[in-house]
Amino acid sequence: MSESDRIREAGRILTEFDDERYEVFAEDDSQNIVTIWQPRGRVEDITVFPKPVGMHSKAKSFLQRASAEDAHLAAAPEWAYNIDWVEDHDDFLFADTGPLFVLGCAPVQVDKMATRLAELNEEYDCYSAEGETDMGPAVPDEPGEFVTPTIIPIAANARRGEDKDALFVQFKNKHMSSRANDVELKRLCEGTKIWGFRFFGGAAVVPWTCSDVMHRELKNEVLTFCQDGPSYSVHVQCNPDPFNKTWVNYRKELFETEAQVSCIVANWGSVPPIGPFGYSGVYTTTDDSTTLESEYNDSYERGGLVATQPDIGCEYLCLIPDDIVSTVIFRRKTNHGTPSGSAMMADLKVSMTAVFDTAADEYQHKTPVYPAPEPDPCKEWREQLNTTPLNRELLTALLRAEIEADSLPEKFPTNQKVSWKSVESLNGEMSEELGHLLENHPRRRGAGEITPSTRDAPKTIAERLMEALSFAEDEADIVLKSAFDRTDVPVNAEYRVEQVPICLTTLPKSTPNSEIDRARWFVEWLRVDGVNFKPVALTSNFSSSKAKTLAGYEDVSNMVRNPERVDATDGLEEITL
Repeated sequence: MSESDRIREAGRILTEFDDERYEVFAEDDSQNIVTIWQPRGRVEDITVFPKPVGMHSKAKSFLQRASAEDAHLAAAPEWAYNIDWVEDHDDFLFADTGPLFVLGCAPVQVDKMATRLAELNEEYDCYSAEGETDMGPAVPDEPGEFVTPTIIPIAANARRGEDKDALFVQFKNKHMSSRANDVELKRLCEGTKIWGFRFFGGAAVVPWTCSDVMHRELKNEVLTFCQDGPSYSVHVQCNPDPFNKTWVNYRKELFETEAQVSCIVANWGSVPPIGPFGYSGVYTTTDDSTTLESEYNDSYERGGLVATQPDIGCEYLCLIPDDIVSTVIFRRKTNHGTPSGSAMMADLKVSMTAVFDTAADEYQHKTPVYPAPEPDPCKEWREQLNTTPLNRELLTALLRAEIEADSLPEKFPTNQKVSWKSVESLNGEMSEELGHLLENHPRRRGAGEITPSTRDAPKTIAERLMEALSFAEDEADIVLKSAFDRTDVPVNAEYRVEQVPICLTTLPKSTPNSEIDRARWFVEWLRVDGVNFKPVALTSNFSSSKAKTLAGYEDVSNMVRNPERVDATDGLEEITL
């Protein structure tokens, strides 16, 4: 192991480390379980010396939840935990079994931090990323009034030949920008190193804190460390702008590797009166795009939204609700015993979400946990569809012609053909957008002021589709398929009486060119093996609305029999009823 300038190797201290004690380090682990704390809380004196208040019982409940979930790793955001609570919680932090905890802590005055480390060193083997002095673990020797620690507890039973628990401490290396937090620019005493945990043959873990990512040298060393093999970058934050371009660019660079890498993000849900933070979650490598199964519905109802960036081989899941503890499960390798050549999908999903109950003073399991408030038209559209979250997304995406035939993964069975990559609203592109069509969370693609985009807002989408569907029923006698399922894609409608399978789409503000583009979209689907339907586009412009099909389509009452005979050259023509 080679020591870098900014990353101190924990393996040089834990020379007899039993990596089987912590499953996060296992090389052949096919399923990963991560518990993330996304709290809501008040911070006093945030412009002078930030002091989170009322967090002790929440912290204990988070530790209990993570332990009960059999998590491999559990992360608390910057400022959420407090280094003074270690002794109170050592039954969780240093248990014989349980997750590797990465706990972002509240700021501590520099002189008090030195005293606190000396106290901890009497109870535990305490190691600082800054090194050791004759007085014990070192604090940063830099200008500033306070430090922001992150701690990583290691149980004694993971240290062969040792009978004391160990506590690894590091300090925030880079202040936030003056626009985000002026107090850090003026008063933060910056650390000079962070810990890196890598042992022979297993996965690595490197924890760091929020704006550390803005330190160019440190960021480059974290990238090198993580890309050297299977790894987890654990990024604890108190970040009002979780999709800031610096953070997004770091994650993009992280996935420019053949190694199995994952980024775990733990952020606050909100810090009143400052607006929503949120979007904690997991980003991970995937070889093939995950298929849309029932887990989508479960994750949605537990507050998680999924997305994919196929260009860099990454999929991710973000947590939307405020003041929660959630457990995310994902796969890094093909499960043992699966046939050779089986798809290696990330298969991200939320297995549990607990919401803080003020009366009980703890996080309690809850389902459903809806991601965000929704405008009235969205409620009406959901009620009209009367189906699952996944089917609503697919139906709405098909009506907008936003599921591409050429993105279907050929190696999957037909009944699993629709993947995250296939659905345009689940493609985050390079800006990590969460574009689920009816979700009204603050940083949704197309939300307007926060995330400028050409995508319509949820309210607009719902209103336009309800108008179009009313026209289809009244003028063309076409209704949505009542028992629609993901395996029916792209067939989403039928004639009310004849039940001819139809792919129904809408085309607002239609032009001759846009109609040719839609005709091409239909033809691509008609040429997919085993897919048969009648193509129908509901076109509209300032003068009229019409129901149209492919030009040259011989019998408008039946689905096409020979797709190779149909092309998009002449665009669309009106259906004669």
